[in-house]
Amino acid sequence: MKYLIIVLLFVSSLCFSQGNNLKSQKVSFNVKGVCEMCKDRIEKGTLKLKGVKYVKWDIISNNISLIYNSKKIKLDDIHKEISLLVIALINILHQLKSIITFQIAVYTKLYQYIKIK
Repeated sequence: MKYLIIVLLFVSSLCFSQGNNLKSQKVSFNVKGVCEMCKDRIEKGTLKLKGVKYVKWDIISNNISLIYNSKKIKLDDIHKEISLLVIALINILHQLKSIITFQIAVYTKLYQYIKIK
């Protein structure tokens, strides 16, 4: 009888410990990006979310893999936050493009001015 109680306690503790792992979910999906800056910002920004434990994004395949606690954050919220990160990255890249375009225009004018004299 004593052994039966010990075995039942052991089995029940195993059942409860297995239930804790169910809240951790592993998921992967596609996120568009082109450079190391995108990779760093997407990984760091996603890892800052409460409940996200692991993030790895592959530049070549554009596939992000993450492990998150489904009791703390929903997958839809993760998708929304990553979308906001990507929109912010696109804005930064557009600003850089306009700055570079302006610099090229200025250098072209300077070159033409120097060439004329």
